[in-house]
Amino acid sequence: MIMWLIVIGSIIFVLMFLVVPPIVWRVYRGYIAPLEDRYLTFWPRFWASWVDAVVLSPLIIIFAVLLLLNTAALLIENARWLMIIFYLISQTSLWFYSIYMHGRWGQTAGKMVTRVRIVDAITEEPISYRKAFRRDSLPILIALPLHIYTIYRIVITGQFTPQFDLQSDPLGNPGDWAGTIAWVWVFAELATMLTNKKRRAIHDYIAGTVVVRTNVEAEEAQRSAERPGSS
Repeated sequence: MIMWLIVIGSIIFVLMFLVVPPIVWRVYRGYIAPLEDRYLTFWPRFWASWVDAVVLSPLIIIFAVLLLLNTAALLIENARWLMIIFYLISQTSLWFYSIYMHGRWGQTAGKMVTRVRIVDAITEEPISYRKAFRRDSLPILIALPLHIYTIYRIVITGQFTPQFDLQSDPLGNPGDWAGTIAWVWVFAELATMLTNKKRRAIHDYIAGTVVVRTNVEAEEAQRSAERPGSS
């Protein structure tokens, strides 16, 4: 029964990955937002994250398979350092992708699809790599204890999903409280974003950035006027 649930869940997961991004691309491709919606970016950012997950899906899928099947200890029982290397690559690639894309273009692939961009909160000029790093720095620090603990458990048990013996751990399960802190951060970000006019989350305030739509009426009109033969 459990195996069938895993199979059905995996099929639904794959279908959502294959179906949702093309729909998102088609919806936002021809959509022109009114000027007053320039900063209303919650849904574009939500769907952008979905598209980015597809872009990064090879690493995510490999990691999910290891989690679901829990075969890591059987496959490489005597080479736990390989598991640690894979884990570090899978996690740091997410950070590198976000920081590089935002620093280089102000957009990840998902934001390009949903037509939003990160800019300086005051000048609305493109942001630097430094600002891109500052924007992700606190989320990285918040997640760091959980990653350190995961690596610690890999070293001890050789598994990504170890069975915790809470009675032998005076601190209980550090993974639990680290995960709780991460969820508190997520809700704090959402609460902040939804309670200010420019939809700036906490990490936007830290970096001095704001997310804007690139498909608003005024900008589209300007781009059309700048195209050759438009006059």
